Amino acid sequence: MKRYIGAGALVACLVSLTATVAQAQAPVEPGANWLLTQQFPSGAYPWTVGEATAEGRTQGTTARGMLAAFDLLNEPGYRDSAVRTGDFLVDSYPRTFTDGDPDIFPLDPLFLEELTHVTGDSRYSDFVQANLWDKLTAGTYGESNNQDAAAWAAAIPNFAPEFPFNSLEPLFRASPAIAAHYKGHTAIRDALMTSVLLRLNATTGTSAAARRGDLTALGAVILASAHTGTNLDPTAGRWASASNTQGLVDLLVGFQRVGGDWPYDSSTAASTAVGDVSVTNWAVYALKAWNATTYASNISSGLSFIQAQQQPDGQILTNPGFSTTTVTGVEVHAEALVAFASGDGVLLNDVPTVSLLGTATVNPGATVQVKVEHGPGNPRDWLALHTSAASDLDFLDWKYLDGSRIVPNAGERTATVSFRMPAQPGTYNIRLFEDNGPTRLATSATITVQATPVTLTVIGPTTVNVGSTVQVSVAGGPGNTTDWVGMFATSAADTAFLDWQYLSGTRTPPGAGLTAATLSFTMPSTPGTYNFRFFPIDSYVRLATSVTVTVVNPASTITVIGPSTVSPGANVQVSVQDGPGNPRDWVGLYAVGAPNSALRDWKYLNGTRTPPASGFVTATVDFTMPTSLGTYEFRFFSNNSYQLLATSGSVVVQ
Repeated sequence: MKRYIGAGALVACLVSLTATVAQAQAPVEPGANWLLTQQFPSGAYPWTVGEATAEGRTQGTTARGMLAAFDLLNEPGYRDSAVRTGDFLVDSYPRTFTDGDPDIFPLDPLFLEELTHVTGDSRYSDFVQANLWDKLTAGTYGESNNQDAAAWAAAIPNFAPEFPFNSLEPLFRASPAIAAHYKGHTAIRDALMTSVLLRLNATTGTSAAARRGDLTALGAVILASAHTGTNLDPTAGRWASASNTQGLVDLLVGFQRVGGDWPYDSSTAASTAVGDVSVTNWAVYALKAWNATTYASNISSGLSFIQAQQQPDGQILTNPGFSTTTVTGVEVHAEALVAFASGDGVLLNDVPTVSLLGTATVNPGATVQVKVEHGPGNPRDWLALHTSAASDLDFLDWKYLDGSRIVPNAGERTATVSFRMPAQPGTYNIRLFEDNGPTRLATSATITVQATPVTLTVIGPTTVNVGSTVQVSVAGGPGNTTDWVGMFATSAADTAFLDWQYLSGTRTPPGAGLTAATLSFTMPSTPGTYNFRFFPIDSYVRLATSVTVTVVNPASTITVIGPSTVSPGANVQVSVQDGPGNPRDWVGLYAVGAPNSALRDWKYLNGTRTPPASGFVTATVDFTMPTSLGTYEFRFFSNNSYQLLATSGSVVVQ
């Protein structure tokens, strides 16, 4: 046999669930609730509504409906119902050989393996391992304890009288082949798939009786081919025109009718009868598994047909217009739940996923949501935010699946959780871990935090006096409520701010994030160079820096109070403004044009030649003008030096 992966088989689960989730959820909940009413206290189910006893050969296929409903809706009651059926099978298997060993019905292994996969309880899988897989491997299975996988595959009966159809025989090999495949029992899988092909070749005869169940079996073998990767190329029998599994799919699709349904079988009589829900269930499984994208419309119309058979109490009838107590009704109803709820007809490959909801490129500090699906369902399963290259233990943030850091009372298999992205531009992802441990189960797509083009513009001059008010315009911010702007000395670290504001202009965050704002800052009283810096989400990750603002002392002035022409020896007052404030700042009287050293008189700003205890920035100082006629001026110097700060206007003595 050639082995290959059917087109789309690896992604069919996710694609199909995405395409049909709304269509699936509507009938599944009432359908599952109805199925609960049919379950016996023992955990078993009848085959037909109204039966008082459990049917030993339909427990697994029926309970799969509850398990699929739980997988879709995460309703614990549905899981518990499936567990009760699993316990019924494991604790008191209804079919046994003469020596008391379980005579495993071939549709049960798939359910029991799925039950362990979904619940994490290994005892169901262990039961199959001990009572079927190990014995087939050792060649000790069966009534005479002598069957290996090939012998069991050849001996699987058609289960007369309920299933007296040779055309249905491939189904009873396809289902355990899928279970063996996902458990890694390749030899058992291959023996069963070889037997599937032999049974396809043996599907012959043209009578209606010879065709009964053949379309159900066709759906089952396509399902098995998609999951196991085994190509099926029948060389004889009814399906010999197909040269591969794709050819079988084409044949199956050809039997779908305009109402979305498939007939009971390939006979002419069936083609004119009402549609059959069971066959349509298996056809939907097959097309979802083979290529859910290509056959999306076939799947959707098939599901619509099935849904149309749902009654007000939730029961899905076996056929349009049939009685609620039609034989096989409970099992067919459960199969329909699997058709709606399962991504590809099988739950064993529903691996945990973390899907990003929304865009994968965001601004610093943005909130992103991820959806977890098919998680283990432990209360302590957790998500963590990482840089893309970080080790699993080097996370930036983490939460349980309820979005908190408090262990929830119950686990969730499906959850939507929000994370705030870091301020630092870069690439990140969110990872799912199991039960407070380091085992990573799934990783989201990469999330890129982009470097937003934030700008900080100083409005007005960039050289200002000490204590001046400077306005800064912010544009292109990421829009978080706790984005902020700080004022810094140009050489200062980002943590050493002198003043700061949110974009609200206060130290209280705005009610909603702002991407633009105009802020006012009072510049320091110390001359120097300063700048403004933008940071997102209360962090110190700098996204923008303004131009430098130079803060200077205001220019000192010295002004003659009164007339500019005076008599010899007159008293003149001069006013000093905006001095540097040194105790030894001083004013000198000069003839215009004289060097600074040729002063006629001088005084400190206290009006004497004894420096004050502390400096003045403003003062009024009295001088007696010379008796010599001429033109004079006053000069203001810094700190006992000849550093000239200001010169007054001329005073003429005449």
